Amino acid sequence: MDLAASLEHTLHQEARRNELRIAYVRAFAAFAVALMDVLAYVAPETTGVHDMSPTVVIFAGLAVVATVLILFGLRVGWYAAFLPVVLPIFDGLLITGSFAVLMQTSAGANVAGSGSMTNAAALCTLLAMSGGLRLSRAAVAAATVAGVGTWACIGVWSGIAPGAVVFIALAVAAGGGLGYFVSGMVRRTARAEVERTIVQRFLPGPVVGDAANPLAVVTTPRTAHATVLVSDLRGFTAAAEGMEAEQVLAFLNEFQGELAEIVRAHGGTVDKFMGDGLLAVFGAIEPAEDHAARAVAAGVEMIDAMAKTKLRIGVGIHSGDLVVGCLGSGARLELTILGDTVNTASRLEGKTKELAVPLLVSAATAALLSKGQRAPLIDVGEVDIRGRKAKLHVFQLAASD
Repeated sequence: MDLAASLEHTLHQEARRNELRIAYVRAFAAFAVALMDVLAYVAPETTGVHDMSPTVVIFAGLAVVATVLILFGLRVGWYAAFLPVVLPIFDGLLITGSFAVLMQTSAGANVAGSGSMTNAAALCTLLAMSGGLRLSRAAVAAATVAGVGTWACIGVWSGIAPGAVVFIALAVAAGGGLGYFVSGMVRRTARAEVERTIVQRFLPGPVVGDAANPLAVVTTPRTAHATVLVSDLRGFTAAAEGMEAEQVLAFLNEFQGELAEIVRAHGGTVDKFMGDGLLAVFGAIEPAEDHAARAVAAGVEMIDAMAKTKLRIGVGIHSGDLVVGCLGSGARLELTILGDTVNTASRLEGKTKELAVPLLVSAATAALLSKGQRAPLIDVGEVDIRGRKAKLHVFQLAASD
C-alpha cells in the first residue's frame, strides 16, 4: 500500500464513521416520528391531531425497522462503496413516502396549509447537505439530487404555488452546494492530519508542526550540510553471551535508550539502531547552525555515560553534505540519510577500534567548532580510512584527568 492508498483508506474510514453518525440520527428521527404518530393515533388529545390514520402509523413503524437495520449493519462493519450514494436516495424515498402516506389519509387534507411543508423543506435541505459528510463528490451529487427531487415531489403533490416550489428547490440545491464545500474542507483537513501523523513517526514534533506540507518533508529528498554520529558498543557480544533473547533485547534497550536520549537532548535525531550500534544526525532533519558542536558534545556525553558501566563505546563523527529522504512505501516507510558523509562517520567509528580510542572526529567537523569547543580534542593527524583512497585528518578525545 503506497502513501496515496493509505490516505484514501483513512478518508474511506472517516466517511464510514460519518455514515454511522448519520444512521444514528436517521434512526432517532424515525423513532421520534413514529412515537408521535402512535400517540396521535391512540391518544389524540395529547397531540391535538384527531384524524391520524393507522396507515401512517404502520409506515412509521416500517421506517423505524428499516433505519434500525441500516444502523445495525453499519455498526457491525458492513460498509460498501455504493452506500454513500444509495443511502441519500433511501432517505429521499423515506421522506417522500411519509408525506405521500400522510396526504393519502384523512390527515392529508390540510398538509399544504400546515407546518408539514416547512418540515419537508427543512428535511430536504438537511438531506442535500448530508452529502458533505460522506466525503465524495458522487455522494454529494446523490444527496443534492435526492433532496431537490424529494422537495419537488412533495411540493407538487401538496399543490402549493409553483414559484414557491422552485424557490425552495433552489434553497435545497444551495444546501447541497454547501455540502460540497464542506466535503472538500473535511477531505483536506483529514488528508493533512493523516500526513502529519505519518510524518510524526520520523520527525521531531517542532519540525512537523512548522511544516506547511508535512508529507513533502519525508517524500521529497533534499540535500543538507550536517554532522553524522555513529556509535558502537564494545564488548557487547561477550556481554550478551549466555543471555536469553529477551535479556539481550532488554540489555540493548537499556543502553541504546540512554544513548538515544543523549542524542535527543543535544538536538539530534536517531536515524536508526543497528544492533548494538546507533546512527544519528545533527542539523539535517531539525536545522541547527551549531550541528557539529552538538554532535561532539553528544559523543563526549555518550562516552561518559558508558564509562559508568563495564561496556566501552566507540564514536565516529564527520560533517559534510548528505541526502535526507524517505525509503519504502506507505506500508513500510523509513526516513534515512545517505551519502559519503554517513559512510565516513561509520568508517571513523570502526577506526576507533584500531586506534584504541573512544572517539574520532574528522577535521571537517573540527573546523566548524569554536576554539573552546575544540578544547577536549587532540590532533591525531592523517590516518588511513578503509574504503577511501585519500587519508583523513582526524582528532581524538583528550584523556580525562
